[in-house]
Amino acid sequence: MDLYTAIVVITMALLLGNIVDVWTNRLAGRITTIRCITGCLAIGLALMGEWIGARTNGAGAELIGLHRFAKTVEYCMAPVMGVMAAHAYSKVRKPAAAMAALVANALFIVVSNQYGLVFYIDEANVYHRGRLYWMHAVVFILSILYCFICIVLDEMKYQMRPDAVLLVIMLFLSMGIYIQMIFPDLRVDYLCVAMGNALLYNHRCRLFSRLDGLTMLLNRIRYEKDLERIKTPAVIINMDVNDFKQINDTNGHATGDYYLRQIAEVIRTVYGRYGDCYRHGGDEFSVILTKNLHQTEKLNGMFEEALGQLREQDPQMPTVSLGYALYEGGAEALHATIEKADAMMYRNKKVDDCAEMVEMAAEI
Repeated sequence: MDLYTAIVVITMALLLGNIVDVWTNRLAGRITTIRCITGCLAIGLALMGEWIGARTNGAGAELIGLHRFAKTVEYCMAPVMGVMAAHAYSKVRKPAAAMAALVANALFIVVSNQYGLVFYIDEANVYHRGRLYWMHAVVFILSILYCFICIVLDEMKYQMRPDAVLLVIMLFLSMGIYIQMIFPDLRVDYLCVAMGNALLYNHRCRLFSRLDGLTMLLNRIRYEKDLERIKTPAVIINMDVNDFKQINDTNGHATGDYYLRQIAEVIRTVYGRYGDCYRHGGDEFSVILTKNLHQTEKLNGMFEEALGQLREQDPQMPTVSLGYALYEGGAEALHATIEKADAMMYRNKKVDDCAEMVEMAAEI
């Protein structure tokens, strides 16, 4: 076994391990599982196309057809890897457009075979890059960039600031692609792609371990860790849904979950640009503001107004009581700040309860 075949075997084993990991992950949704596995299969097909092409290169005129078919499969599958990774590890806004681009690329590769534009196999069954090979390289690189842009935008939506891991993965993939483009005989590109895909999958799993599954806000574990590393100054806002138990008892937990998601979306929309938003209990939410602290009152007003608009459309939408306090440093001060925010929240809850009773009495 030569070094290249050993690299192919290792890469296929890595892809198989990734497929098994995805298949046995009970937390991943069905669609996500299918997309992850499809991405791994695309990498495997491209790799096999490259390997068969390398083995048949110059092996005799009778293998020209197999050689050309293998390279066609490789060239068609190359951009599929980035697009499928984007679909698997993020929520793509216009998936139909991306899939249409893949179909157009495949048609272009197949048609160009007749003219040797992207690549051609000569009469001695030797592979050569065509004069439009650069278009294939551009499409492949764009698919990788598309993947990372989708992931970054998705993570920003979920308040996950893109960390150094994504940059390292991007540099790792770029290194593999660069080596392949400059030194065609050093075939390590698909090994780098397979390893990058596995790292992306691990990164995505780590990301979702920090999120609340119902509301997609940051969860309690992330809240407690962020409190340990909180920077000053910051404003801590605590929120509690009023009479939430009554909603669950009267209308069922499905209705309660629906309202929690609605409230969480309002919290993310109003406060998300200025800090981090958390659900750390059944109907308990928190926000740690680190920007525009002087606008806390304004943001709270916007939050109340947005909830009021939803309540006009759905009178059963519950109210939310909130309290906040400024944190300026110190472990003891942090505990006192949280208690101060809680105290304000419970005072406001009593006011809200009294206002609701007056409103009910007026209706009677």
